[in-house]
Formats: sequence, structure tokens, C-alpha cells
Amino acid sequence: MGSKNTAALLLAGLLVAGLATVYAGQAASAHTFSGSESADFLVKVDTVKVHMTLVGRNLADSEAALHHVEHAMMQFDEDTLAELEERNERLAADIPAAFDELSAMVEAGEPKRAVAQQIRGISDLLQESVSVRIEADQLTNSTVRALVVAGLADNALHSYEAAHGAASDHEHDDSVAEGNGASDEIVDMDSYVASKLFTYRAKSLFHMIADDAESQDDAAAAWDGLVDLKDAISSRGSVADVTVITHAHVHDNLGHAFGLELEGHDESEEEHAEGDHEEEGH
Repeated sequence: MGSKNTAALLLAGLLVAGLATVYAGQAASAHTFSGSESADFLVKVDTVKVHMTLVGRNLADSEAALHHVEHAMMQFDEDTLAELEERNERLAADIPAAFDELSAMVEAGEPKRAVAQQIRGISDLLQESVSVRIEADQLTNSTVRALVVAGLADNALHSYEAAHGAASDHEHDDSVAEGNGASDEIVDMDSYVASKLFTYRAKSLFHMIADDAESQDDAAAAWDGLVDLKDAISSRGSVADVTVITHAHVHDNLGHAFGLELEGHDESEEEHAEGDHEEEGH
């Protein structure tokens, strides 16, 4: 009898030790996402939402609508899905499946109401992915949110460049200017609409975090920069003007206000400085 009890205790001990090893392995392999990684994910979610809006605007042109579905899908690439899968395997499978279903619906010319319902379903999945993928403290962290504002301002600029035919990714648009040079006119209306949507989202988010800035003077200047960005895009100003506003007025002041280190921003400042010196030399 005693030997049986001893064996049972040994077996129980082995099971506990085994479970402890499993949980230790899971903890060791878990990925703790940085604030910048979380900000990147949130920008991708907003980018998908913009493309979903453009899908709805282009249902009469299935090729254009499918183009936006494709670019929405590109935001959830293998790396992004792998990160999401660490937190929720179902979502990592459901999101690309939902995009595939939307593509099939658009291609089949299904009614607008059905497509709109599918887009709402994708929006719900995106919202769930944010709650799963982003830590609660990062969702409310002003530095993370300021990085999102910076990313959205970047997207507004890139979309505005594409609207003028500069490095446009809209392959369906045959009117894009040759090479990467920007046209004086808007040649891609979808990209123009996207630039306005990104700017609106950046302004809305900044309004929520402005009081948390380290420097209220810099925060006020960053807000003025976002307003200038909106006005320049709305009035269809030059790409050069929008570029200067984005980097010098929005990013610079945003960085000072929240203590951000914006990747690649120093290079852009150096390029502008070199350009100024070249102009002075002429």
C-alpha cells in the first residue's frame, strides 16, 4: 500500500514538474512588444480602415476596389500575423480569411449592403486585434500614441505624393507621371482622399493626448503643424510644401513635445538642409 502511495506521489510530482517546464517555456518564448512596435501596429490598423473606406467608394469599379483590398491585406503581412498569432491564433487566421472573402465579394459584384456588412465585420476584427495585441498601458501611453500621430502624418504625406503621381503604388492609374516625379495636378483621387483621411485621424488622436505633452509650447506648435498640413492638402498645395510641413512643423514639434526619436527623421532634416545650401549657392 505504501509503495502505491509513493508511486502516486512521484507521478504527481513529475506531472507538476512537467507543467512547470511547459509554462516556463511559454513565458520564455513570449514576445514583449515595445512601444514603437505597438505604434506601428496601430498605424497599420488605421491604414486598413482608410483602405476599407476606399473600397466602399469604388464598388462601381471592381478593379480599383480590389486594389484597396489588396493594400489592406498587405498591412497584415507574415510578420504582423505572426505577432498577432502569439496572442490569438483565431484572429491571425480570421483576418486574412475576411480579406479573402471581401475580395471574392467585390469580384463577384455582390450588393453594396453585403459588402458593407463584410467591411463592418473586418472593422470588428481589427478592434478585437487591437485589444489582444496591444497592452492596456500602451493603449493609453501618450508616447505610443504620439508615435501613431507621427506615423499617420507620414502616411498623409506619402498618400499626397502618390496623389500627385510620385512613387504611386496605384497600378490601376495610367495617368501617373513617369518616374517618381510629382505632377502639379492631382492624378490619383483615391490617394488624395487617403491623405485627407490620414490627416483627420492624426488631428483627432493628437487632440486626445495634447495635454500629456512634456512641453505645451511644442504641443501647440505641433497642433498648428497638423492644422497647416490639413489646410495645405485641402487647398491642394505643392508636394514640397506638404513635405516641409510634415517634417519641420509636425514631426519636429511632436518630437520635442513628447520626447520622440523618429526613425529616419534626422536624414530628412539633413536632406532639406543640403537643399537649402544648394539654393543659397546658386
